[in-house]
Amino acid sequence: TVAAIGMLSPHKRLYAARPIMISADCKRETAAEHRKAVLDPTIEAAESMRSITGLRIVSIASDGETRRGGAIVDKTFLKPLPRDSNIYELLCDLNLMDLWVGEDDLTGDKDFKHVFKRGRNRLLRVGGSKIISVLINPAIIRRHLESTGLSREHINAVLRPDDKQNVKLSVELLQDLWNLPAAPEGSSPTFIETRDALRILGSFFYHLVAPYICVDMSLSEQLEHLSAAAHLAMVLYRDGQQEALPTLLYTDIMIMIKNVYFCVAKTKVDDPLSQFFLVLLGTWRPPQDS
Repeated sequence: TVAAIGMLSPHKRLYAARPIMISADCKRETAAEHRKAVLDPTIEAAESMRSITGLRIVSIASDGETRRGGAIVDKTFLKPLPRDSNIYELLCDLNLMDLWVGEDDLTGDKDFKHVFKRGRNRLLRVGGSKIISVLINPAIIRRHLESTGLSREHINAVLRPDDKQNVKLSVELLQDLWNLPAAPEGSSPTFIETRDALRILGSFFYHLVAPYICVDMSLSEQLEHLSAAAHLAMVLYRDGQQEALPTLLYTDIMIMIKNVYFCVAKTKVDDPLSQFFLVLLGTWRPPQDS
């Protein structure tokens, strides 16, 4: 296990991840043990240097590893956001927003690239998913992509089941879904129903992914899209439960979106004149220039 600190700064020499902890990992400890042995000491060490570094830990992020995710939940879901918090007024009127935090309003985060990969991997399951009561599996996705004129080479690549860690292919497949047009006139009722379900799913992925890849979006627009993604995820999960979105993926998406709102609020309070870049959240940081 490696832990690093990354600043939410627009300056290239500051935002690079800086490792502060390396720990052996037996893969057998529970989430509570991982929090106590790794997470707590790391955060305490970083906080103990605040008077020197001037840095406040505003969120802690991980990939989709279940045990580490459980440790972060243990650390960041301790109590409702206090009314006397300096970010309370910025967040309290957001309907359906989860306001549970850790000490010093600490929140958890999930790496957005891992979330995108897991979204694609879900679509590659042979058993498929249920989207608004409609079965969606790789064969059905292939049929609908072929109907739009996409090349066989492209479709084979984005639906390749043995390349599950490829972020580029993940984004391309999700983008193919949100670019699907309405079913052509004269299509069968089944084809139309399936195309409508795919377009709803594509809309969800568009609102989730676009804020991270569209460089011309304002921060306000990014927040609007992520809010739409959260609401669509809730609709899909409420309708299909695990058959639509695995519970862990649904939870991680909500944690990721919540953290964006909290980090924006903290930035507005701590450094009102600074810029905020969404891609600096999560666990991946652009390399530092030499």
